[in-house]
Amino acid sequence: MYNIGQKIKELRKRSDLTQEKLADYLGVSYQAVSKWETGIACPDLSLIVPLARLFGVTTDELLGMNANAEDEKRTEYQRAYDETLPSGDLEKRYQIAREAVIDFPDDFDFLLRWAEAEYALAHREGYSLNCSAEYFEEMIDNAMRHYEQIIDHCGNFALRNRAILGMFQTLKLCGRMIEAEWYAEVVYPENGEMTRAELLDILSKEDE
Repeated sequence: MYNIGQKIKELRKRSDLTQEKLADYLGVSYQAVSKWETGIACPDLSLIVPLARLFGVTTDELLGMNANAEDEKRTEYQRAYDETLPSGDLEKRYQIAREAVIDFPDDFDFLLRWAEAEYALAHREGYSLNCSAEYFEEMIDNAMRHYEQIIDHCGNFALRNRAILGMFQTLKLCGRMIEAEWYAEVVYPENGEMTRAELLDILSKEDE
């Protein structure tokens, strides 16, 4: 795990500053600086900008947010997720998507992958002879919650449409046909991949 204290120590030495001198500049005790550098404590948020200015770096660099490293990590998650598609390993797919969302909570693509993995697990359990009702309901609830987050907050048209379709499928899977019909008639856009009539046709065939 990244330790801001390690970065402060590295930048302090690069700037040829003692702990005492750095403490003087920031108006803190040298013991505080020592605690930062050993990982015992972290600097107050109000000191992040002054520290970055003092060392001549960006706050992102001070906090260890390296753009290239972030991109590489995103790519690795995407690669690992895609590798589970041919194998059909839903548990691994779910775990990878979950970890990706924890690392990148603002990434709606990873959140959608997580919701789709939850739906897939619920779908599989729904047709299993050894179905656990609690597990099925947990996956259904989580999938719908994550789809709803994307529908409400994502500005990407394609991702939002996939989330609406995912919500529609999840509601249909658990027999909530009236709510699924509402998503098909009201929420789903007229210029989506499928037409509203096609979605409603899926529901009508389900009822036959």
